[in-house]
Amino acid sequence: MAAGVQNGGQGNRKGGHSFRAWKIVLIGMLVIAAIIGLTAIITMPKKRTVTVKDMTWKTSVDVEKYLLCDEDDWELPEGATLKTTKQEVHHTEQEYVGEREETYDSYEVIGSHVEYSYEDNGDGTFSEVANDVDDYGYVTRTRSVPVYRDKPIYKTKYYYTIWRWKYNRTETAEGGGKTPEYPDPQLTDKERLGEKSVEYEVTCEVKNKEKTYKVEKSIYDKLDIGETYKVKADSEEIVSIIE
Repeated sequence: MAAGVQNGGQGNRKGGHSFRAWKIVLIGMLVIAAIIGLTAIITMPKKRTVTVKDMTWKTSVDVEKYLLCDEDDWELPEGATLKTTKQEVHHTEQEYVGEREETYDSYEVIGSHVEYSYEDNGDGTFSEVANDVDDYGYVTRTRSVPVYRDKPIYKTKYYYTIWRWKYNRTETAEGGGKTPEYPDPQLTDKERLGEKSVEYEVTCEVKNKEKTYKVEKSIYDKLDIGETYKVKADSEEIVSIIE
């Protein structure tokens, strides 16, 4: 009886620890959810009344240069000049090399014992019946398991030179007005224009304070300096004009 009481007390203590642990986890999850929710509220676009004070754009143009590059690959591309080849590991494959013995614990029948029950004889008396009940336990056994190794597979690797268009520099321009102008880089005979990009910004008066927002072209084209608009904007960007 004493042992049973002691075990029950340990169970209660473990249950208390478990409950406190789950409580801490739950509080942590609620705090994280509250932070995420507050961040979403803060960053969510809100209705604002803005008066446009200035409109600017910034453009950029990448310049690429035709360069002789050192490269290597498992195939020789068209137009390349071969320098040398090497036999190198391309990948590995699993190769069977034999078997080894390992031990493991197997949960199985290890014996039996007799338990007694009573059957109703139908006349108000009962008969005692013996029943064989299996006993289970862990038994250490051995088994053979396959052993594999990583077998390297070699292929020919090509080392070569080849002419490629590579990024060289970016030139930028800034200005105001509706129509952005792109830089006009001075190119050599081994240079060409690459990707172009443009960013738009508007400086507005919002609640007697100046604030600069990023905008997409579709919105930028609808705005005019000196005009007042109702918009939806987050802390950095005007996302729409409320018609």
